[in-house]
Amino acid sequence: MRRVRRTTLSILMLTVLASFGSTSALLAQNPFYVLGKLGDNALDGDLQGAFTRVVEGDDTSWGVGAGFKLNQYVAFQLEYNDLGGFAGDGGECGVENPCTTASAPLAADSSMISGTFLPHLPLGERFALYGKVGLVKWDSEVSEIVDAEDIFTNDRDGWDFVYGAGLRLNLPGPVGVFAEYERTADIFDNVSLGATFGF
Repeated sequence: MRRVRRTTLSILMLTVLASFGSTSALLAQNPFYVLGKLGDNALDGDLQGAFTRVVEGDDTSWGVGAGFKLNQYVAFQLEYNDLGGFAGDGGECGVENPCTTASAPLAADSSMISGTFLPHLPLGERFALYGKVGLVKWDSEVSEIVDAEDIFTNDRDGWDFVYGAGLRLNLPGPVGVFAEYERTADIFDNVSLGATFGF
């Protein structure tokens, strides 16, 4: 009876190990990967010169994405990032309105979609430095707050460049971790920690 149990347990363990081995082999052949990250985003800009005073501050940011790894030196990535919410004050102004009205509290919620190119410099077996450059479509929904209510919502958006750098650690198996810095549209600064699956 003990021999049967040992044989059954051995077969079960070999099956589990074989399945992990085949999964790792499949992941090694598959160039696609997914990622998630959590960070801190700071905004210090005038959102295209729309307000008498700038919207600024920092908030928690998060992002998800997918990538294509061409080899150990080159990867391409698509991401969605929620950049958080920011406070400020100011009035709508422009050429026809020289900002003569009193300023009011503002709130801005921002997000972006980016496509980036990531060149890698391997540092030994597990670590790699990488750069990040690409195009981003960003959007900020700006509301003026009066008596704790939003009295108008005005979108500010644009296409711009994103660039940055990071450090990647590939752990044993399909999971890796990374730390990175990004600068978007010369307005947003994002520092984040994240993880990849299948890189």
